[in-house]
Amino acid sequence: MKIKSCPFCGGSASLDENEFEGGKVYCVYCENCGASTGASEDKQRVIDDWNKREEIAPCPFCGGKASIGEFEADGEKLMSIACEDCGIASMASDDEAELIALWNRRA
Repeated sequence: MKIKSCPFCGGSASLDENEFEGGKVYCVYCENCGASTGASEDKQRVIDDWNKREEIAPCPFCGGKASIGEFEADGEKLMSIACEDCGIASMASDDEAELIALWNRRA
């Protein structure tokens, strides 16, 4: 099955295979921004998980391209989504899927 491009930055994604405790584990990761799935012994599952990830919708205000960014606050890794054109940004969260779902529901 084909691996889709990164839903966050549009970069190329690859399947990574590693040895772990006598078996193989797989994950899909973006070669550009480093976003990744969790690791699994089921290669098809990580590909399916990556491919079904919700893409970030365009900015609801100007229609520009929005992307996710990471930052650290008080020792905690957080993310937010911002429009690359007008600069409007989402709230901060440590839950990537929830953050994208909230951004995409904005109108």
